[in-house]
Amino acid sequence: MTQKPEVDITRLHTVLKRSLPILDALWPIIYPNDADGLNITSGHEEISHHTEGSRHYIKNCKFGFGEAFDIRIKDVEQYKAIHVCHIFWTVIMLREKVDLKIYPEALLTDNAHIHIQLF
Repeated sequence: MTQKPEVDITRLHTVLKRSLPILDALWPIIYPNDADGLNITSGHEEISHHTEGSRHYIKNCKFGFGEAFDIRIKDVEQYKAIHVCHIFWTVIMLREKVDLKIYPEALLTDNAHIHIQLF
């Protein structure tokens, strides 16, 4: 698992932090030809491109921890994105018993990513 240099996930909510190694282990099964592996492109960094009320900003999170992160998919088979969302949602939901929002954003652009957020 890698992340962009400016990405901050140090204060990511515990539920999301615990999910990262699992998602990282699933990534090469889903995308075996992706030499870069799972790449986090946004966490809870305070200087970002998200909308004002985004849960990427800790100030908008009810628990005081980052409640969202993004995973790059611009360089993998994007037609699999909806399946990846279903797999990730199921795995995290079964393990953590929490509801999540997981969906692809900006498909077919250089900003294509999967958004993962606590509900």
